[in-house]
Amino acid sequence: MAIPFVVLKGELDKATRIRLAIIGGSSTEKAAREITMDDIESCWPMLIDSGYCAIDILNFANNKVELADEAFTSIMKALNSYL
Repeated sequence: MAIPFVVLKGELDKATRIRLAIIGGSSTEKAAREITMDDIESCWPMLIDSGYCAIDILNFANNKVELADEAFTSIMKALNSYL
């Protein structure tokens, strides 16, 4: 039986969790700075597998666009993050 990879409900909101995953933060951090396109580019070899373009990921992470559970899961799986 498979264990769910990404926890959809957690202490932090989804956008903060994506930002932490992109900048290499830990689960003990309670906040994360806004990310830039340079941050996205540094992770692009992994993020490309999410199926989303860089500007969409930037907008999701900086909370400028509503982030659906499906998009969140796809991005976090691409980053191989358990945040």
